[in-house]
Amino acid sequence: MLDTRDIADSKVAEKVRTVEQLSKDQYQRFVTERLQEETAPLFDTIQKNKLPLFGSPLATKEESSDKLTIVSLTSNCSLLSLLYVSCQVRDGDLGGFFEYGKLMCGTKTDLLSYLEKN
Repeated sequence: MLDTRDIADSKVAEKVRTVEQLSKDQYQRFVTERLQEETAPLFDTIQKNKLPLFGSPLATKEESSDKLTIVSLTSNCSLLSLLYVSCQVRDGDLGGFFEYGKLMCGTKTDLLSYLEKN
């Protein structure tokens, strides 16, 4: 764009060059399948094109670490509340439930050292 000095992504530029041929191919396929060969119903839906646009590139954005942290904390909170409710319903030891205070974070391989001791 000249006024904003934004440069189009290479995928967008390539699709702009080939969009006419793409539309001709789709039209020819429509006529062949529905009118000539009658292999598809006439009123069958036409598949939507997912072409990259100038304003919204198809490249997916990576999720920020803050958002991932919030999702993790939310799931931990949900799990903790479910465990707390189940402890109350089953007449569990609430003192023992809060004894540890902090959940450990890590991977499955971190558990091996603890399991090997026992």
